[in-house]
Amino acid sequence: MKFTRKAQLALTAVAAAAPLALALPAQASTTSSLCTVTPQAPVFDHFDSAGQKVIKYATTVYCQSGRSIEIQDQRWDDDTWDFVSNADDPYGTTTYNVTFNGTTTVDKSVTKTLPDADAWGDDNEEMYHSVRFRVTSNGVTSPWTAWEFSTVISFHL
Repeated sequence: MKFTRKAQLALTAVAAAAPLALALPAQASTTSSLCTVTPQAPVFDHFDSAGQKVIKYATTVYCQSGRSIEIQDQRWDDDTWDFVSNADDPYGTTTYNVTFNGTTTVDKSVTKTLPDADAWGDDNEEMYHSVRFRVTSNGVTSPWTAWEFSTVISFHL
């Protein structure tokens, strides 16, 4: 089988990046103002009434007592290997507001239908979500944290 020079370069780039992709952490947390937020990897939740897959995007939130937290959670389709646009597709934002009267951990989540956004013939969608937050305590609100990203998970349509 013969490949064009462009195809050879693309395949070489994919092969070179593969070990790096495997080395990425499963998930990461951000801590600010005595609160910690961890975006969990997306998971299949159920089939809707039309037979489409529904994906759950969960976030674990820990805060010490006396704090309120506002979390922005954005859902994305990863297009890392799309050499034409190389731009991830956004699929909405959910905002969570939680008040902590005691020190505890809560889970917040949203479920959404798996989009069919890639080119014809690509039967997989690579989904993830990103979160950022700010904390209010004693009338003072912290700045927004940097975006933290969940693991990218591939779902077959």
